[in-house]
Amino acid sequence: MSGEEDVALKNDDKVRLFSTGEFAFRTFVYTKGELNRPDTFVFRPGMTLGDVILMSGGYTIGAAQSNIDIARRNSNDGSASESDTISTVFNFNLSEHPEAIEFALEPYDAIFVRTAPNYKPQQTISILGEVVFPGQYVMEKNVVRITDVIFKAGGFNSDAYIKGCVLERRLTEEEYARTMVALEYARHKAGDSTTFDASDLKRTFTIGIDMDAAMDSPGSYADIVIRDGDVIRVPKMNNTVTISGGVLYRNVVTYNPGYSVSDYIEQAGGYIKQARKNKTYIVYMNGNLATRKSKGGLKVEPGCEIVVPVKEAESGRKLSATEIFSIATSTASLATMVISLVRLLTPSAS
Repeated sequence: MSGEEDVALKNDDKVRLFSTGEFAFRTFVYTKGELNRPDTFVFRPGMTLGDVILMSGGYTIGAAQSNIDIARRNSNDGSASESDTISTVFNFNLSEHPEAIEFALEPYDAIFVRTAPNYKPQQTISILGEVVFPGQYVMEKNVVRITDVIFKAGGFNSDAYIKGCVLERRLTEEEYARTMVALEYARHKAGDSTTFDASDLKRTFTIGIDMDAAMDSPGSYADIVIRDGDVIRVPKMNNTVTISGGVLYRNVVTYNPGYSVSDYIEQAGGYIKQARKNKTYIVYMNGNLATRKSKGGLKVEPGCEIVVPVKEAESGRKLSATEIFSIATSTASLATMVISLVRLLTPSAS
C-alpha cells in the first residue's frame, strides 16, 4: 500500500483486505447450576459475577446464594515444572457478602450456583380406591411411609380389602437403563433360543404390601417408605380365584376357603400333559408370590391367581415385563441382575 512493491494483477485474481476484528480471538465464560438460563457468554473486559448472573436470568427458586463457586483455568506462566493444580476455585457467600457480586471475571471462568440444602420441589403420591379421602397428597417430610398416607386419607372404608393393597412405582431413569442393559446382555447370552419383547418393558412396576403388618406396626419394615410419584391402590373385596397356565381351561371361580390348590386346578379341567405341577405358584392381589417352598406353602386367598408353568415355555418364550422388573428392581448390582436373568433363561429339568 506504500507503493514500494506493486503486484501486477491477472484475470480471476482475488484481493482481500482484512479487518482488525478478524484477528481478535473471542473468549467465553460459562454459567451452570441453579440459574434460570445457564449458558455460555462471550467474555468482555470488566465483566463481573453479577453481570453473568443477570445474563443467565437470575437465580432459580432453589438457588443457594451462600455457596457460589468460580473456577478459573490454571494460567500458563511458561514454567517447565509440573503442577497438580487444574483450576483455581473462588467460593463466595453472597448472602453474607453481597459486595462479592462485583468480582471481576476472566476469560473461561466457570460459575457454579448450587442448590440450597433445604430446598426440594413438592413431591406427591396418590392413594386410590377404598379409602375415605382418595386422591393426591403432598409429602411433607423426607421419609413418608404407607401408614402416614393411609392416616391422611382418613383410613380404609368398609369396602376395602386390605390384603389386596398394592404399591405402584415408576422406574427411575437409572433403574430403567439398568434393566435395558441386563435385557440386552441376556439376549446376547441366550442367542436365538429366546425371544425378548422389549415393548413389554413398562416404566412402572408393583410392590407387594403386607398392609396388615404395616398397620399393626407403623414404622416397621412392613411399613414401606414411599417416594415421589408412588400410587397406592386399595381394592374392593374380590372373592374369586383365577387358574391359568398349564391347565385344560383357564378359569375364574368363586373363592372357597375349604378348597385346596388341587381342588381349584380341577375347576380348570385339571393339568395338561406339559404342566410342571411341582412349579405351581400363586400371585396374590398385593403382588406377592408364593411357591411350594414358601413359608406357609401355597395358601389360596381371595383375588389370587394360581399359575401352572408349562415345559414348552422354558425354551423360546418371551421374557415378561413382570419377570424383568422383579429381577431388575430387587437385585443390588448389575452383575447379580445379569446372572439372575441368564439363569432364568437356562432350560431346567421338569
